[in-house]
Amino acid sequence: MKDLKKVFGDNWIHKEGKITKLVCKEKNSSYTFINNGKYHIVSYKVDEGLVSEGKRCDYLFGLNEPEMIYFIELKGCDLNNAALQLSETIKRFSHKISGWKLNARAVVSKVSYPGVMPSQVLRLKRELASRGGNFEIKCKSLIEEAK
Repeated sequence: MKDLKKVFGDNWIHKEGKITKLVCKEKNSSYTFINNGKYHIVSYKVDEGLVSEGKRCDYLFGLNEPEMIYFIELKGCDLNNAALQLSETIKRFSHKISGWKLNARAVVSKVSYPGVMPSQVLRLKRELASRGGNFEIKCKSLIEEAK
């Protein structure tokens, strides 16, 4: 079993433990992971935490068993930029997280593309699929439950 704290350390931990619910909020967007104490979660503040310069997402959290990491971006309406920030964060840490299943989540305050996915979104979807994960996009709020 891999340990996320060995990858990212103890600094900038947002929350940790077999918590019932993990909530990440910023302005008009929120992401909620319903865990019900099922998995041990380690959550980090990335923006102005683990990473202080360059493109980066807002949060990341991981489950040690199963070995899975979620990258979270809470954004206004620029979905392409949200996907770019997620991609850049994944790229920055890719040498440390090989073998982990990767997922990305973007919660935007409004979706501004008329039925056509931005190119960065399509690239990120392909990249994550190749690593056993996926990319989900929601408007204002995304709630998902541990499987």
